[in-house]
Amino acid sequence: MDICISLIYPTHDLNYQTKKAQIISAFDKFCTQRGGYYLDDISVFESSAVNTRSKEIYKQMDTYGTLLYREDPTDLELGASLDGSYSMYCVHGHSNPSGTDLNIADGGWFSAALVNELKTPFFGADGCYVGGWWSGQLDTNTLDPSIDSLWYGSTIFTSRYVQVMVLGLLSQNGFSYPVSFIENGLPGLSEGKTLAESMISHTYLGETIIVGDPTFHYSV
Repeated sequence: MDICISLIYPTHDLNYQTKKAQIISAFDKFCTQRGGYYLDDISVFESSAVNTRSKEIYKQMDTYGTLLYREDPTDLELGASLDGSYSMYCVHGHSNPSGTDLNIADGGWFSAALVNELKTPFFGADGCYVGGWWSGQLDTNTLDPSIDSLWYGSTIFTSRYVQVMVLGLLSQNGFSYPVSFIENGLPGLSEGKTLAESMISHTYLGETIIVGDPTFHYSV
């Protein structure tokens, strides 16, 4: 458990006992909920400021279930989406480790804290810097703590339903061959392969970070 806390959950300022309880809870979630979901509703929110080429990539996800695709959502629409349950829930916009801007002109900020309210086993955040944490970049001999108390990766320990998160540039395209997670990773996942199996031997552009259970799969 000491190794788990130092390597898996190192930067949060929670006390040792709380970290331990959250890691145990997450591991138990991975085991007890494994394979218990079927493809159904898929929620995708995108910012029109960044989706010139990715929109068609995301719309291909209707192959895997009933796609609920929305551009430039308001905070009210994001709040309403939390009442539903989904096989996948994805957000794409200008991002940082603590959230994603889905509507520059009219609110639509998806905070990492909202991950804890989602009823989905699979969450994807598409954008720059979503796979890390904010840091003051202090020059010390210890791991620099996060500026924010909550970031996307940390919610794997506090979410009741999310078993795995894919964070990074998930819809990159414009190439003569597929380079995005949506194109390369999701087909195998929809066929019942584990997330790790579905990603092996494919090319991805940019960093794609997996947080959670690499053996996650759908019972199809």
